[in-house]
Amino acid sequence: MRVSMGEPPDAASAAGPADTTLGDYAALLRRRWWIVAGGLAAGLAVAGTVFAVLPRAYTATSTVQVDAMATSTPATGPSAGRAGEVNLDTEAQLVTSAEVGERAIAALGGGVGYPELREGTAVTVPPNSTVLEISYTAPTPERARDGAQALAESYLEQRLDVGERQVRSRIRALENEITDRTDDLDAWSERAAEAAPGSADLLRAQTQLQVLGTDVAALRDQITPLATAELVPGRVITAARPPEAPSRPVPVLWLGGGLMTGLLAGLALAWWTDRRDRSVHRPQDVERRVGLPVLLDLPPGSVAATGPLSPHGRTGQGYHDLGLSVAATLGSGSHVVLVTGTGPGGAADAVALNLAAALARTGHDTLLVGADLTVPDDDGDRPGLAELLLAAAYPAEVERRPAQVPALRVIGPGRQRARAADLVQRGAMTRLIEKFRAGARYVVVRTAATTDRADATAMAAAADAAVLVVELGRTRHDTLTAAVAKLSRRGAAVLGAVTVPPASAAAPGPEISAPVPTEAVTESLPRVTDAVPADRDGSAPAPRAATGADADAAGQAAEPEAGAAALPRP
Repeated sequence: MRVSMGEPPDAASAAGPADTTLGDYAALLRRRWWIVAGGLAAGLAVAGTVFAVLPRAYTATSTVQVDAMATSTPATGPSAGRAGEVNLDTEAQLVTSAEVGERAIAALGGGVGYPELREGTAVTVPPNSTVLEISYTAPTPERARDGAQALAESYLEQRLDVGERQVRSRIRALENEITDRTDDLDAWSERAAEAAPGSADLLRAQTQLQVLGTDVAALRDQITPLATAELVPGRVITAARPPEAPSRPVPVLWLGGGLMTGLLAGLALAWWTDRRDRSVHRPQDVERRVGLPVLLDLPPGSVAATGPLSPHGRTGQGYHDLGLSVAATLGSGSHVVLVTGTGPGGAADAVALNLAAALARTGHDTLLVGADLTVPDDDGDRPGLAELLLAAAYPAEVERRPAQVPALRVIGPGRQRARAADLVQRGAMTRLIEKFRAGARYVVVRTAATTDRADATAMAAAADAAVLVVELGRTRHDTLTAAVAKLSRRGAAVLGAVTVPPASAAAPGPEISAPVPTEAVTESLPRVTDAVPADRDGSAPAPRAATGADADAAGQAAEPEAGAAALPRP
């Protein structure tokens, strides 16, 4: 419960929206949670639909251990040390080469082109290993298995062919060098035979013959292991198997992405919707956007009571603080306070009743007037303000005094509301208010909502102050600002606002005209027939003669009745 009292704001200079805080976003989520939930549901539904219609892809993997061969390219760079003399990064690129691809296509018996085969192939090199993981993705598990296995086998076959070609090429090169050395041996042998014994030419020829013979022997030693070596390019250590589940699409990615996209879309739509909504949703909106102080923030369900709330409860104490604050602000003398709503609903009835009760509990005579004549006529209601305006009743016939609050007198709207509705906006009501002021310390007048009629504006000139009842979620910022401006221009100081939660605002308020416990009214207001014209042409009606029915009504008014004081909302 929060009660504060501030100076009435100038409606023309009402404060605009302040910087958005984290609490504002939290409140937005509470108000628009259904939009965010709808976005999540829509995102999940779209993602689920797309996931259901997307074609499935299956991935099989074959693991190949790569063995070093005598002709392998020495490893350098990041792959050095991972496979001895084999550069696995280079070998991974060879798996997707055109030569390996053509072999694999032939092994598969055709049905797939090299671009498609390359696109579906992926090769990974596990850290600190001598293996290649060759994966192939296809529309069916069987094709994925066959493709991965064909690639692994084709890679090993291609590597073996390359190794054999390299060995043969190396042997040919060595044999060519041996042939060249042999030719040189023959040449130096001839020179040695022609040289004179003990000559320098003989010595040089013998030296060359010895060197060339050593070279030829070394070359022949290199050929022997190459010719006898068995080349092992590697082996398949894990054959490809048909995958049990598709690898694409990934459910977590699609559904998670759908939820995230739906969440973002829902948040954006909720923010956009809230930006376009000009309703007042929180008490802070009244203060920040309109510049009007909040005098009392009512909890949910606080306006459903059929009579004045107990002053001992939390809400009753809030009203008591409100009454004390209003009394302190108004000061000494007699005062008229208008209580009017800024939108549909019966919350203003409960606020007016409990504010009047709180003022009466301060020990001062207080009069509550139900001046909202917009509700339909009801012959079952008691005579009230309508009959006073029509000069059809005496104050003693219309006043009620609730037993719970002896210092409070209540005048309900009355029965003939439709006939008297226009009189509320005329001088007759102003003169009647002045008579009310003369007979009570505080006069609380509950008027029709500012969005329905101009009653509050018409009576503002005769009032000292006004309290606006703001029904959260149903009152617009511009409506509230306009109400403040209208009342202020007519001379009524707008003390502040009482905010009511949406659920409470929708509930019907108590009715002033309902049967209430009463006490005999020993002091009543003077008869107002001489001050209030009843006819449209402004002529004053003649006082009506008392009848037996009047006497019965007066007798009934003095008798206690069961029920609670209430304000008039059907």
